[in-house]
Amino acid sequence: MQHLAERKGWTLEFAHQAAADISNRVQEVGLAFNYDRTVAANTFEAHLTALAVDIGLPEDDVKNAPGPGQFADDVRRAIAEAMQRRRPTSC
Repeated sequence: MQHLAERKGWTLEFAHQAAADISNRVQEVGLAFNYDRTVAANTFEAHLTALAVDIGLPEDDVKNAPGPGQFADDVRRAIAEAMQRRRPTSC
């Protein structure tokens, strides 16, 4: 519940109330929603890997590819190095 509150910018009390409200609503149609048993997870990379394998890319290559943060850092570093090489030397 703490993760939900932090992610949404809610108080913990409000997050509990929202979860109870949703649980009550889905119960009306015969479903059970147990927020106290949920696990916060990001499935983006798993879906991306599955998609890559589906279109024929090697799974290991996809799993070992740099993430967006690392890629951005690599690009910034390359730009800085290129700019350094272009600067005229002082006499």
